[in-house]
Amino acid sequence: MAKSNHRNCSIFVRLWVFIALCSLGTVTGCAAVATESGPSAQVVAGDWDDLDAAVDVGLEAAEVAVLRREVSDTQGRWELVSIRDQLGELVIRRAGEPDKLTVEATIDQPRDPEREGRLVSAVCRRLRQLYGQGAAPLR
Repeated sequence: MAKSNHRNCSIFVRLWVFIALCSLGTVTGCAAVATESGPSAQVVAGDWDDLDAAVDVGLEAAEVAVLRREVSDTQGRWELVSIRDQLGELVIRRAGEPDKLTVEATIDQPRDPEREGRLVSAVCRRLRQLYGQGAAPLR
C-alpha cells in the first residue's frame, strides 16, 4: 500500500512541476501529459493529410502496431496493440480551429502513461515537422 501511495504522490508532484515550468515558459514544446485518470493528449498545428505519416513515426517510437484504422474528414482512430500485448487507442480530431488537431492516446491493461506520452509526442513532433511542407526529413 505504501508503495502505491508513493507512486501516486510522485506522479502528482512531477505533473505539478511540469505544469509550473510550462506556465513560466521555461519548457518549450511541452510534451504530452498523461494523468492517472485520463489519456495523454496534446493539441498541435498540423495538416490533416499528414496523419498517416505522423502516426507511422509514433507507432515506432511507442513500440505499438495497428490492429484497425478508421479515418473520416474530422477524426482518425487507430486501435493498437503494444509490444507487451496491451491494447490501446490513438484518436486524432480536428480541434475546431483551422489546422489545429487534438492527438490523444490510451494504452490499457495495465495503464501505460509513459508509452502513451511517447506515442502522442512523436505523432505531434512529426505533424509539426510536416506542417505546411510537401515533405520533411525524419529527425
